[in-house]
Amino acid sequence: MIRLILSDVDGTITHRDRRIDVAAIEAIRKAIGRGILVSLVSGNVIPVMYGLEVFIGLNAPAFAENGGCYIMKEHVEAFFSKEKPEEFLRHIERITSAYGIFSNAWRLTSMGFGMREDDEERVREEAKKFGVTVTNSGYSWHILNPGQDKAFAFRKLMEMYSLEKDEILVIGDSENDMPMFREAVHSACVGTNEVLMSMAETVTSGKNSSGFVEALGKYGIV
Repeated sequence: MIRLILSDVDGTITHRDRRIDVAAIEAIRKAIGRGILVSLVSGNVIPVMYGLEVFIGLNAPAFAENGGCYIMKEHVEAFFSKEKPEEFLRHIERITSAYGIFSNAWRLTSMGFGMREDDEERVREEAKKFGVTVTNSGYSWHILNPGQDKAFAFRKLMEMYSLEKDEILVIGDSENDMPMFREAVHSACVGTNEVLMSMAETVTSGKNSSGFVEALGKYGIV
């Protein structure tokens, strides 16, 4: 039985253009009404996740920065430092087209960046040398500490709520969702990333937020 839903945000409970889908919010509230815990995990920052937690009415933590920190009932906890991601961002800004993004002003544990496509291979190689991870959410690139990913959020929730892996449903659409898909027994891909689709227990016919609602129906949650 599913006791907790762990979902990505951008492209999962939103349309592809990042507008929140009211139908997805209604589905989340129905799940909560049935006593199911709902947690969100995103590459975005604490202020954004705070807004989602409050205005959706979540009953479990909202994880920011790909699991690097969370907020719950105005309590913020950071599990990693942003020192090394900041240092790496400065490094790649000097040698590639990489540039920091607006939301870095509020980041506690990671850095976000953009770059030209032809710099991706070099940045990934530099990240390995530097001892950090880079991942793509489909909307921006993220520099993370070792061990900082959505699987970390998955395991943290297992610990907090004494859950077994088969009691959690994960839902996502892109590369940075892969770590939690590796951990999960039950997973639904609502995007078109071929690797994530191959990892998923369920691939929805609808994409993005319509796929999210479809997934909750397939698992008998709504």
